[in-house]
Amino acid sequence: ITGLPLTANGFLLSLMNTVDKLLIAAMLDRETLGVYGVAFTGVTILTVMPVSLGQMFLVKFAEMEGQNVSKAQSLHVLNRTTTTVSCLFAPIVSAATAYFPVVVAFLLPNFGGAIPSGKYLFASLFFLGLSIPSTNRCMATGRFIPVLSMRLIAIIVEFVAIYLIIHNGGKLEFIALSVLCASAIFTISIITLCSSILGNSIKNGILSIWENLLPFLSILTVILIQNYYFHANIYAPGIPLVIYATLEFVVSLAVSIPLVYWVNRRTQF
Repeated sequence: ITGLPLTANGFLLSLMNTVDKLLIAAMLDRETLGVYGVAFTGVTILTVMPVSLGQMFLVKFAEMEGQNVSKAQSLHVLNRTTTTVSCLFAPIVSAATAYFPVVVAFLLPNFGGAIPSGKYLFASLFFLGLSIPSTNRCMATGRFIPVLSMRLIAIIVEFVAIYLIIHNGGKLEFIALSVLCASAIFTISIITLCSSILGNSIKNGILSIWENLLPFLSILTVILIQNYYFHANIYAPGIPLVIYATLEFVVSLAVSIPLVYWVNRRTQF
């Protein structure tokens, strides 16, 4: 009763992270899959962090449930935990997004086509991390069906979006953007559900979600800079590329630090 839903959750999470590759393999060619796989490889390395945190959160929330901790205290711990993950992942993902073109240009110069899609795949890691506390709070307390249902909905949305993009000749970066959107849909849904289960009001729940999403602006800053100010011809190995990446990261920190400080003060972190 306990182990099977946990296994199903892990399977559906893996499926969410694999739907895009399966459709590319089925509908496009191997070369395209190889280019897209370069971006996915970098993301896979960083995925270890939220997965490891999830194991810790699952044990902690199960322990709190066994101690009959009140809903108000559980909600407070959940909010602080989610805020911690949000503030932690924002600079890490920003750095990964900014320096990914550097890694590709120096190590895999023939796979420069992975850079446009890479920034969206890395950004999806933020939502993966943000969903971990609420997901594991629900799983630790036996709320299996809502979590699994929301994962299925996110997978269906992702599948349909990617299928339509490939069918209409869309670029790889739009496929990666679909992955990002599906992750965001699941994250916002599961946080809302878990917050309401613990007795949080709709108003406070919405406010909490927006506060935890604010650090994502630092990642969005890097993406916008790469989209509108840099062109493909700058992604050539050399010192200028490293300088560009560093400037992107510095600007993202300048955007995120005030937001992180404000969020922490609001939640008394």
